[in-house]
Order: sequence, then structure tokens, then C-alpha cells
Amino acid sequence: EPGTFKPRSDQGMCLPCPVGYLCPLRGMSQPIVCPEGHICSKLGLVSPSSPCVPGNYCLQGTKSSHPMAYSEAEAWYLDEESGVSTAAMERSLWDYIPRV
Repeated sequence: EPGTFKPRSDQGMCLPCPVGYLCPLRGMSQPIVCPEGHICSKLGLVSPSSPCVPGNYCLQGTKSSHPMAYSEAEAWYLDEESGVSTAAMERSLWDYIPRV
């Protein structure tokens, strides 16, 4: 179902698309990183929740327009110049088993 993904084909239930990602299609095995220029601030998104805040630039994976909302979490990176939190792609929590 759109807004969810299923990392393993033998998994019974789909998982909600995580914050900072999109799941626009049915049957996805992994979510898509939120595109640059957009914010994906909710679970289960099929499209970005909003465009980037005017005057700022949002990198891929931006999950909040509030700079301190997630800046302390290990999986997030606070861009010092823009003040926008983005997913730290080099520390991705999403290692998936490919579908068979």
C-alpha cells in the first residue's frame, strides 16, 4: 500500500514509511529518500509534506523545518549554514534484504 514498504518478501506486514523518506508506490521494498528542496516530516508519506522553508535549501532526506528538532539524534545531520536537519546518509539505519 502507498505510504508503506516491506523490506523482506516473507515479512507479514508492511512498515510505515519513515520520517525523511517517501513511499509513493505499492509493493516497495525500501523507501525513497526525501528529494532535495522538500521536507518529509511525517510517517507514511507518499509525497513530501512541504517545500523547503523560503530562504533555506533542503538537502535530500530533510525531515524537519525546525533546526533543533532532531539535531541530537545520531542518524541526523544539522547543516550549520542553513540550520536544517537532514538524514545522515552515511549512517543510514536502513539496510535492507533485497526481495526475491
